[in-house]
Amino acid sequence: MILKEYLKKSQQEIDQFLDENMPKPSEKPSIIFEAMRYSVFAGGKRIRPIISFMINDMLGGEKQKIYYPACAIELIHTYSLIHDDLPALDNDDFRRGKPSSHKQFGEAIAILTGDSLLTLAFQWIAKTKDSPDVITKILDQVSVSSGVYGMIGGQVADLQAEGKIKQNEMDLNKNKSNYEKELEYIHLHKTAALIRASVMIGAISAGADQEDFDRCYKFGTLIGLAFQVADDILDVEGDQELLGKTIGKDANSDKLTYPSVYGLEESKKKARDLINMSKDILSHYDNNNILIQLSDMIIQRES
Repeated sequence: MILKEYLKKSQQEIDQFLDENMPKPSEKPSIIFEAMRYSVFAGGKRIRPIISFMINDMLGGEKQKIYYPACAIELIHTYSLIHDDLPALDNDDFRRGKPSSHKQFGEAIAILTGDSLLTLAFQWIAKTKDSPDVITKILDQVSVSSGVYGMIGGQVADLQAEGKIKQNEMDLNKNKSNYEKELEYIHLHKTAALIRASVMIGAISAGADQEDFDRCYKFGTLIGLAFQVADDILDVEGDQELLGKTIGKDANSDKLTYPSVYGLEESKKKARDLINMSKDILSHYDNNNILIQLSDMIIQRES
């Protein structure tokens, strides 16, 4: 199947599931449900739940079993964006081409909206149509990946690293070795961890044995890291209209990014190398074509 067709069909399925299972604004307190839906349906590509679908399919799993946990990852991702945009963090007025949650509903409701999405995500995982053992394994992967040992830990490290390197030194930094490990830690935790969790949902649901489990874990880490390196590059040379958010924020905040440490060309090479390594892992599987196409898309995308 062509990736474009797969993405379109899967996005429609995910959007339908989200619409049917998220609380409606007709319920009370209506403002929080309106805000939750505002951000969830603001135009996301649904890459994370789609990755769960793809891995599950490659390993011969049953798709119906993973709707709740796969879509729970989309809720967690959306919550992270809402909080990321807050004035205390990245202070961004736009997300996916629309006013950020705190610009639309105020800071208090935006914070509570993020909290609500995170909590609902774990409620959905608990509803997974599978054995208690599978649900427990998924809960473990998702909670670690989204918590202080994953995404939140990466966010904290990202905040602490601000100002350590000036982005106008992009290709001139002579001390990049001082920042490499810190940069990798930030990206592996802030972004890669949740993408890896998406991969592991598909693998666990499909009943992956230890060898497949280990391969999927490594694959998820590699594509997650490549995804964030590509994001760093887009913040430098991307199209703001296509991205739907302010570009140049990393430079203005003196964030620790791959371009600021390695420069653009080396960053692009690192992204390609990460994707090539991920495709080497996929070579162990016959039904890998759609995932190979997705891997290439991660570093070729414009948004």
